[in-house]
Amino acid sequence: MIEMLWVTIAVMSGWRTGWRLAAIAGLFRLAVSCGGSSGFGGSPCQMICEKRNSCATAADEVLPCNAICVYGGNYGPGLAPSPVCPNLAAQTACIQAAVAMSCDAYANAAALCPPCGVLDGAPCASDQDCQKYQPNYRCDLSRPGGYCTAPCQTADDCSIAGPEICTASTAPSFDPGAPATQDWCLLGCQTDAQCRTSDGYRCVSSNLAGGYSTSVCDSSGAGGGDGGTGGPPSAYWEQVTCSVTRTECSGWAEDDVSGVAGTDVNCPVANLLTNSFLATTCFQVPADGTAATQQADAQAACDTWCSGAGGFQGPYPLGTLAGVAGSNVTCAAAIESGGLTSAAAGQCATSAGPSAGATEFALCTLGGRTCASVQTAKDGTPYCASMPSVVGGESTSGCFDPTLTTAQAFCENGLQFPRTPVGASSMADEFPFWNVSQVQLNNTPAECQAEANSIAFARTATAARRAGR
Repeated sequence: MIEMLWVTIAVMSGWRTGWRLAAIAGLFRLAVSCGGSSGFGGSPCQMICEKRNSCATAADEVLPCNAICVYGGNYGPGLAPSPVCPNLAAQTACIQAAVAMSCDAYANAAALCPPCGVLDGAPCASDQDCQKYQPNYRCDLSRPGGYCTAPCQTADDCSIAGPEICTASTAPSFDPGAPATQDWCLLGCQTDAQCRTSDGYRCVSSNLAGGYSTSVCDSSGAGGGDGGTGGPPSAYWEQVTCSVTRTECSGWAEDDVSGVAGTDVNCPVANLLTNSFLATTCFQVPADGTAATQQADAQAACDTWCSGAGGFQGPYPLGTLAGVAGSNVTCAAAIESGGLTSAAAGQCATSAGPSAGATEFALCTLGGRTCASVQTAKDGTPYCASMPSVVGGESTSGCFDPTLTTAQAFCENGLQFPRTPVGASSMADEFPFWNVSQVQLNNTPAECQAEANSIAFARTATAARRAGR
């Protein structure tokens, strides 16, 4: 899934503006011939791009790595080359290890590597500091320490996958006569800690077109759409990716002596088995919280994957037995390395209106077990006597209205698989878990659907390639 996400970002999202099309077309002849499974060199972007090309099965799948990797963000968020990258040595070593893996494994490994900063809002002393990464960016010297930015109409005009925000702001030093209606690429944020606080930047409120609000890194007095007076939010949302290993049941049986959660149903010892997976969930962090409290809140969010609070019909019906002596049930959840990310607008909380329709795209899967045989206990409790695992889960990706629901709720899909899995008797998802890997706001429902279609095409192509091996 991560491989498909990066490829789609590089091929679809990254080449929407004309200058990128022209630059890549002009430099395509410089692309190296990529093959094999080892010996990749150059920047982290170059290595991962060449690895992808070596795994391609058709000529039209090969990417022009030299042209793309002038700036790592052209391929995937956080890749070097990048204006600011204190983790460069660690990222390089991590990517080198990832590209030595198989075509099916390298992208997931690379996604866990330490990230670099992005171009938006990077410090600069001249236009060259910004333009060597993307030629339409310039250095705004009216902001402390310089600030790489560019004029924009939508976030797609800014550096790919940012976290960039296209919003109103004060005119930069290189274009002091710009109209007040001109929007600029600024660095998005959720807390002051994500900004260059040593240079006087903080996370301030800014208004987007259509009435949406967001926050950007800016210096006091520069301000976004509301003049920067809104200040940072009192709390902000984050998403955490959790590594979970827990005991699950492959089939319930009637038991009126030691039933689970007050029912006449239990799981025979022979049907208890261990499942490990990655899952995402949202949590709120106080704006004045420390790194320690953030970690504690994230861990508490991960622990919900082991909770039996929902009872027998809840997401984890064995939760009340986890760790109980003699139950043979265990559950452990930990924060995945690099698994903390600031939530995009609409990802964990609904956005302010007015509604523009289903404009936000979520890339996600729903995992769990399917119900292959429905029974009813003497106490009236319905249960599944057979629950095979749905290997790899099912895609619940698509477009949604962020003023009505969130990406997480959309991807949960009411704890129902989109279609009845083969051999199952219903779409009900037993022992469910989900993973939200990308959230992207588009201008119109049509743009969102186009993005969804491109993702579906890439997913089909990847599945076909793997099936052919």
